Amino acid sequence: MTEVVNCVLGQRTELNVFCSYNAMTIENNVLEHEIKRAVLNRKDSLFLGNPRGGRTEAILAGLTSTRHRHDRDPQLYLTQLLTNVPQIRRTELPN
Repeated sequence: MTEVVNCVLGQRTELNVFCSYNAMTIENNVLEHEIKRAVLNRKDSLFLGNPRGGRTEAILAGLTSTRHRHDRDPQLYLTQLLTNVPQIRRTELPN
């Protein structure tokens, strides 16, 4: 226990910065949830049939996971994306 207290006291400046920055939390539940989602997606991808299906699933999982994490509706995002992408010229896409 003494080692833990000494470690914290040795990083007092960093701890003060961390505590004063309200956007950060001391728990890592969000990260653990995302790791669990990635593991489940990896297991699910074993049944996709071919490498191209797995790649497509990984892309979609990444897009929907990011939208979900930022409290945005993944289905609405994909609907808008698939509706608008065919109208975009290749020259308008970023390199």
